[in-house]
Amino acid sequence: MGTDTNEEALLRSVALQNSKSIFLARQKAERELELRTEELAQSLAMMRATLESTTDGILVTDSDWKVTGFNQKFLVMWGVSEEILASRLHLKLIEVSAGRFKKPEAFRERIEEIYASSPPETFDLLELADGRVFERFSMIQSVHDRNVGRVWTFRDVTERKRADEALREQREWFEVTLSSIGDAVITTDTQAKVTFLNPVAEAMTGWQASEAFGQPLDVVFIIVHEETREPAVNPIHTVLRDGVTVGLANRTVLIGRQGHETAIEDSAA
Repeated sequence: MGTDTNEEALLRSVALQNSKSIFLARQKAERELELRTEELAQSLAMMRATLESTTDGILVTDSDWKVTGFNQKFLVMWGVSEEILASRLHLKLIEVSAGRFKKPEAFRERIEEIYASSPPETFDLLELADGRVFERFSMIQSVHDRNVGRVWTFRDVTERKRADEALREQREWFEVTLSSIGDAVITTDTQAKVTFLNPVAEAMTGWQASEAFGQPLDVVFIIVHEETREPAVNPIHTVLRDGVTVGLANRTVLIGRQGHETAIEDSAA
C-alpha cells in the first residue's frame, strides 16, 4: 500500500507539473498572438493612413475581379459611393466608371485585356467625357510568386495636360511666325543644341531643320572672320552664360554645310 501511495502521489505531481507547463506555454502563446495581432493592426493602420494621405486614387482588386481595398481619393475622383463598392465586384464598378467616357466599350475592353494577359505593369491615359484626364497605372501583387491581385492608381493630370497643350500651341504659333519672317532664325536649348531653323536659316546653313535638331550649334552655325578666316566667337555661349543680348563683330562670314559663304550680321538673345 505504501508503495502504491507513493507512486500515485508521484503521478499526481508529474501531472500537475505538466498541466502547469502546458498552462504557462499557452499563456506565452496567447501573449505572442496578442502582440502579433497588435503589430498587424498597427501595420494595417499605417497602410491605411498612407493610402489616404496620397494624392492618387487607389483601388486594389484580387485575381477574381473582387475589390479588396480603396481610398477616399478614388471615390472622389470617380464620383462613386462606398455603397457601390459594397458588393466588392470590380465588374460593377467598371460599369459605373465606363459611363464617364465617350467610348465606354474601349474602357471596358482595356480592363478585360489587362485581366486576361496579366502584365506586370500597365499605363494608360484616360480622357473622360467631362474633359478631365487621368493617368492610370497598375501593378500585379504577388505572394510567394503567386498572383494575388492588382493595385490600380489614378492621377488627375488635367491641368498638366492643358498646360502641355497650351505650350504646344504657343510653340506652333512661334514657329509659324518665325518661319514667315525674312531673317534667318536659329533657336537652341540651354545646352546650345539646335531646336529650330526657319526656312531662311536652312538655306543659309545648308541644314534641314529635321537634320539640325539636337546638333550642337557650333556644328550647324560655323562663322569666321572675313579677312583672317579665324573662327569668330559664337555669341550664343555668352548669352547662355550671362543672359544678355550679344551681337557679332563686323565682317563675319557664315560657312554653309556645302562650303558656300554668306556675309552676315547677327545677334543672339
